[in-house]
Amino acid sequence: MRISSYLFPLIPFCLLVGSFLAFGIGIILVLASYGEASADEHSKDAKSYGIDRRVPWETSRVMGVPDAADNLSILAREPESFVEAGKTIFNGKGSCYSCHTLNPVAPPSRGPDLTDIGVGAATRKPGVGAKTYLIESLYDPTAFLVHGYGKTMTPAWKPPISLSNLEIEAVIAFLQSQGGEVDLTPFEPPIDIQTVAREMEARPLIETADAERGADVFINVVKCIACHDVAGVEKPENQTLDDGVEVFPGPDLTGIAALNSISYIEESILEPHAEIVRGYGVASAATGGTVIQGTLISQDSEKIVLRIEESTETAERTLLLSEIDPEPIEGLTDLVEKGYFWIQVTPNNSEPIRGDLIGEDEETLTLKVETSPEAIQTVSKSNLKTYATVTPFNSEPIIGALVSESENQIVLEVNSVKRTIDKFDIDEGPTYSRAFGKRINVKSAMPDNYAQLLSVDDHYDLLAFLSTLTGKTSGSESGPTISLSPKRTFTKFPLNQPVYIEPEPGTDQLLVIELGGKIRRFKDDPGAENAEFLIDTGRETYGLTFHPNYEENGYLYVISNGPIGGKVTETRNYVSRFTVERQPPYGCDPNSELILLEWLSNNHNGGDLAFGPDGYLYIPAGDGAMDSDTNLTGLPGSYDR
Repeated sequence: MRISSYLFPLIPFCLLVGSFLAFGIGIILVLASYGEASADEHSKDAKSYGIDRRVPWETSRVMGVPDAADNLSILAREPESFVEAGKTIFNGKGSCYSCHTLNPVAPPSRGPDLTDIGVGAATRKPGVGAKTYLIESLYDPTAFLVHGYGKTMTPAWKPPISLSNLEIEAVIAFLQSQGGEVDLTPFEPPIDIQTVAREMEARPLIETADAERGADVFINVVKCIACHDVAGVEKPENQTLDDGVEVFPGPDLTGIAALNSISYIEESILEPHAEIVRGYGVASAATGGTVIQGTLISQDSEKIVLRIEESTETAERTLLLSEIDPEPIEGLTDLVEKGYFWIQVTPNNSEPIRGDLIGEDEETLTLKVETSPEAIQTVSKSNLKTYATVTPFNSEPIIGALVSESENQIVLEVNSVKRTIDKFDIDEGPTYSRAFGKRINVKSAMPDNYAQLLSVDDHYDLLAFLSTLTGKTSGSESGPTISLSPKRTFTKFPLNQPVYIEPEPGTDQLLVIELGGKIRRFKDDPGAENAEFLIDTGRETYGLTFHPNYEENGYLYVISNGPIGGKVTETRNYVSRFTVERQPPYGCDPNSELILLEWLSNNHNGGDLAFGPDGYLYIPAGDGAMDSDTNLTGLPGSYDR
């Protein structure tokens, strides 16, 4: 029996996260305008009206988010309190867990793994300390990008996450505790949340957007449904697409509005290559002179994994980053955003410098240089040699440092030897570069012409429809709507993150699970004074059930998740049986645990248990990974008995 049955406070704990996001806050779209728009203006396409004038992007606002009064406002200023509160927000209201793991061997997720981020944050950006890095990453996630991850994170203070400054500070403390030291020194938030909120409220509104019309645009006009699933929306049979349009599996959009702002959703439509959800980009890289292209499945510091469609078969291919061909680079701007991860430059009057690109600004590049031991080196963009590439007739390309060039000749330094080449002998070139770099070019499979295809009204309607996709689906019209007002029933004792409650057979007692693994027992009476401790499973625990003959044998079954042998790098799900004593005080010995089932599960660890009328124990289990789907052939992601 779920906690809501007993009207406990709602807990922001969700076990299922789709390819995009999952359960979240109900969102109603309200768009703003720069004054009255004529009928002629509304007949224009979204590109000319939207992007050029920045109409929806700069003026969209979301209503229906939690009021500031719902935010954490009081917290004892001590490390333990901040870390515990930050952990609760990370796994709850902030929904950080839906994109980030705290396990270095967990399957790739939408965001970087945050294991030891408390100490690792200090190494991500030269000259930037761990706390400053975390502050910037939460208030402005675009400030520092980790290789392989786009700018898909919504600022933590913005709707629909809407964390207060104190809540953000608590999350920072929790992240600092992951391998580092917690620093509670007050800081000045880089964003004045209240001022931004007042500015948003002051903007005029457009109330003509229609979600029903937007659903028709989604299904029948631009046919997004061909590539994207939405719970409760059926795909039309035998739907035809325009010539040249291919179907690539895209992210499930059932919960897209739960944690993404309308600005992000809008940008994804009008400029699909700007931000690409991990696991859905079409990536290409050159190795050995051959370009390999496929869907980017994962990327780490040593390799990338691509899913490649070959005729009727699908295969995965691993490419080592060391095997990717360097390519010449002419413009030295936005290299990280362009996918470059390794750079070679040659300063004037110096030897070449090569290494991993870890930072850049308008004037410099910062490299982790390939030396022993590795060193961090910053080079000036204005003090680099220029290279030229020319291809003579019936010859291989020649690449060398540019020494001089005239109308008829070009002089290059190749392997410390100067070569003079007549331009009359050149078939291709010269082309110029100031660096060489390795990169993975990732683009969205989504067409980028929707801005031309959509009218402004269609664009607004589509956004209105997408803003309703919060992961919550309404049931069929089987009866009148029932209005419920939850309230706390058991008020005389505290519980720490209760997630499950069940009546104990043959008694007037209830058993409740706290997420951390403690199971407590108390009387099924609002006047109950306390909740006695029964047992601590030692793992995060999600569900329990009783044997049909519990009153006689005392068998209590639980499903939980915890480290393997005390290690924190891998976790497993466990289905265990404990024995509750049949004599007063009806205690439970933790040594009575009998592990019946276990399996590797580093994410989506949730599960439940129940005995059916056939006497079998049924176990619905999470899929064990961020990007996995239902799998009826094994334990994770299925119902088992």
